[in-house]
Amino acid sequence: MERGIRVLHVDDDPDFGKLTTTVLEREDEQVTVETATNASDGLDMLGDERYDAVVSDYDIPGANGIEFLEQVRAVYPDLPFVLFTGKGSETVASEAISAGVTDYLQKRGGTEQYELLLNRIRNAVEGYRTEQALEQQLDLLTEAEEVANIGVWEYNVREDTSYVTDEVLRIHGLDPGADLSPEKFQEYYHPDDQPTIRAAFERAIEAQEPYDLELRLIDDDGERRWIRSRGSPETVDGEVVSVRGSIQDITARKQRQTVLHALHRVAPAIQAEDSVEGICGQTVEAATEILNMDLCTVVIREGEWLVPRATSSEMLPDGSRPMRIELGLAGKTYQTRESYIVDDAAADEDTDPAKEHYRSGISVPIGDHGVFQAVRTERAAFDDDDVEFAELLLSHTRSALDRIERERELKRKNDRLEEFASIVGHDLRNPLNVAQGRLEMALAIDDTNDRREHLEAVERSHDRMETLIEELLGLARAGETIGGVEPVELAAVARRAWETVDTGDATLSVTTTATISADPDRLQQLFENLFRNAVEHGSTSRQPPADDPGAGGSDVTVTVGDLDEGFYAADDGPGIPAEEREQVFDSGYTTSEDGTGFGLGIVQNVVEAHGWEIQVTESNAGGARFEITGVSAVAELE
Repeated sequence: MERGIRVLHVDDDPDFGKLTTTVLEREDEQVTVETATNASDGLDMLGDERYDAVVSDYDIPGANGIEFLEQVRAVYPDLPFVLFTGKGSETVASEAISAGVTDYLQKRGGTEQYELLLNRIRNAVEGYRTEQALEQQLDLLTEAEEVANIGVWEYNVREDTSYVTDEVLRIHGLDPGADLSPEKFQEYYHPDDQPTIRAAFERAIEAQEPYDLELRLIDDDGERRWIRSRGSPETVDGEVVSVRGSIQDITARKQRQTVLHALHRVAPAIQAEDSVEGICGQTVEAATEILNMDLCTVVIREGEWLVPRATSSEMLPDGSRPMRIELGLAGKTYQTRESYIVDDAAADEDTDPAKEHYRSGISVPIGDHGVFQAVRTERAAFDDDDVEFAELLLSHTRSALDRIERERELKRKNDRLEEFASIVGHDLRNPLNVAQGRLEMALAIDDTNDRREHLEAVERSHDRMETLIEELLGLARAGETIGGVEPVELAAVARRAWETVDTGDATLSVTTTATISADPDRLQQLFENLFRNAVEHGSTSRQPPADDPGAGGSDVTVTVGDLDEGFYAADDGPGIPAEEREQVFDSGYTTSEDGTGFGLGIVQNVVEAHGWEIQVTESNAGGARFEITGVSAVAELE
């Protein structure tokens, strides 16, 4: 978010409040946290300062968390409120939801729970600010309507005559010679609203009370509209002599309000989904039921493709299809992050509708996640209001997808931390124990040769630890998000990677001619680990020549070549047994005595960071063949 976030945290434990403040402000420099230790102080601080969200424990002095929530809601009905509590139960959660809590989260050990709390706060504040902006926009629209399309009328009580302007006739759908009596005018209102306008008009005459009402109107053609009807009595010597007023067609505003409120109501359902499919499905359902977009779809980026993840039931099964992220109107929308209206698909050079009878449409971006599109079979069926409403709906979709992405990334980080802890706790400790034991033995004896044997063992253990540390750092870097992608010549990167690996007398054969879209540094890291794996496992499985016992595997040949949607790296070594191919990417898995088991895990992380896929099979020479697919060739992009 561009603006900072001010959070009020209420918890009776000052140390816990300080910890929460420290973690949240460290994780996001845009966040400022202030603390209170009881409900009374919390309410006082809310009255003195502006906050964007409240985070509260359940057990606080002066009121429990639900009671404090109700006190806050009484004064600040829309302010985001997150119940962050160690008192977890279905009853507490149910009470919190019924009381209108924005979100509910239990306290747990570890800083990852604070990162999750931060995500929940961000989402809540973003939704709150979006609604505030829309309400302000609606207020401005209402003010503009106050001085437009107003019809004026006057009823003379003494003479029982009426005067109306042409705008009144137009709103009522009447001809100039129509009956203008109040009784006749009242008949044009909706039957349920007729008693309301009749009573208000009578009170204006009898009790001299003005009125200002929003009512439903039905004209001669049966068309229903909303109007604002106002009347004010005019008196002479304390007697009402006439009633003057105005009517204004507010149908567009009422319809707009109805849509806005419906979109606000559907936002929690979208935010509550915990999967991409669920979020996209809720979005399409809302677009269909609230915005009357019966033919619509949501496409989400997967690698270099925009893939349909939800489609309305009215759209034909093949009415939506995967598209390259740079092609068509969907690609243009995704690349520019701008919305588009197409009045005539046949005349628009960017469109390539899945069905010929789709004539018009809109295309709206969903942040960096994907694109929403709606179509109709008639020309010029969409306008700026349709785009505006779709953008509002999709702001909730984007927020929910952002949350899913952040929580997935948080899980990946936590999994990687657990993985590293396991490696440090076991794999690094073993050579360290060996080194310490050997060093103690060396220090306990005087014989130089015996000491050298132990010290050499210490040196080997230290080398082993250095290798493990380097591989761990490589694994950590491979798990990071990729940098900027650019056109990269596969052959050049493969040869550069070969030069950085200790390959002995192994041979590299490069047959690829492709230029792909990738992060060049990460791609080189991928090749380095594939080459190192081929050489190391080739040397442990081949019989060395009789004249050179230490040359095992030196003649292994590695080939880098092209696939239809990617590339491969294959060798003529002993290969990988079929039953082990699913395990080779697991960190720590190795069949080599000197291997760390991290190299192919690094390869997989680089592949996944690019949105590609990798699988292991057998090469033509019987060795290992790693196939990377889902790769965008630059030639295809031009």
